[in-house]
Amino acid sequence: MNSRFLYKHMIGYFNDQSIDIRIRMMYFLEYTSFIACFIGTICMILLKQTIASMVPNFILFVMSFISLYISHVKKNYELSTTIMIIGCANLAVPWMYFTAGGINSGMIIWFIFSVVVACLMSNGRMRVLMVILTVVEDMLCMIVEHNYPKSVTQLVGENAAFYDVIQSFTVVCVCLTAMLIIYISTYDNQRRKLETILQTDALTGVFNRRAYYDEMNLYTDSTKAGDLVLVAMDVNGLKKINDQLGHAAGDDYIRAAAAVITDAVGQYGHIFRTGGDEFTALLHCSVEDSRGFEEKLSKCIAQSNNPLTEKMAIAVGIVCCEENPNVAMEEIEKMADKKMYENKAAYYKNNGIDRRR
Repeated sequence: MNSRFLYKHMIGYFNDQSIDIRIRMMYFLEYTSFIACFIGTICMILLKQTIASMVPNFILFVMSFISLYISHVKKNYELSTTIMIIGCANLAVPWMYFTAGGINSGMIIWFIFSVVVACLMSNGRMRVLMVILTVVEDMLCMIVEHNYPKSVTQLVGENAAFYDVIQSFTVVCVCLTAMLIIYISTYDNQRRKLETILQTDALTGVFNRRAYYDEMNLYTDSTKAGDLVLVAMDVNGLKKINDQLGHAAGDDYIRAAAAVITDAVGQYGHIFRTGGDEFTALLHCSVEDSRGFEEKLSKCIAQSNNPLTEKMAIAVGIVCCEENPNVAMEEIEKMADKKMYENKAAYYKNNGIDRRR
């Protein structure tokens, strides 16, 4: 861990005003916890304590590092919290209780911290189980210590009192970090749910126009888009269904269309409902694969078990960014729309259908 990395992730994140203050505080405390665990481990070695008393401090050190990595790199605050709780409340603290202290050295405060942190995590069966395990485990430790005082090994050496302070500070840092991660996890989950609601089309469950614009803003021109393929789609015959069967049937028809488009796109990209009967797909695939999309969509319509798709037809316009280098994305969109409307006009003409009726 070099100085540049430490500055970027500890000082840099803390000073970055674009990052939520709660997340910045979480990062700062995570690093504080990690450093405190490291100092505690070094002090234990320098004070020549027993191997058994060194192990819990080392566990805290390793768990803090793993938690730091998962929350920073993976952005998985939930898993990070669980690791902190397992490392602190269920492994390190009980072990430390019997090998490096007792109630007289402030361990009762550590137990309270571990129980509080575990209780804050009580959301779901697994977490409730973890709370029960932590409370029972901590109570058993204190009962054993009360009935069998000799089971607790006190710190040794002339610097034992100093190490006791370092050890207490280490565990408190870990517990405070865990509590803050729990809070951030809850906040992050709520934020993600809100973002999902804001970017999801209520009728079909696919992404909406807002999400489409957000993703399109990632590309300034076709060169930066790489293997992006833009597919413009329009569901034919919706007006007729609305007029003859009502708008409720029309909604069912749109949902059915969204389902078959989703099947056709698969893992290649995202689908967006950009209008009443209009959909857009942003795919990442080769030019060759994109040429088979229309045929694949037709197969998905034919294989659908939904009776509404029996006579369904979807007009398609496909444009590959690789075939149109240095073209602005707005032009790519217009090209796809033009091809789609040409496909739509050909469908109505070939089937002798008046689009105005």
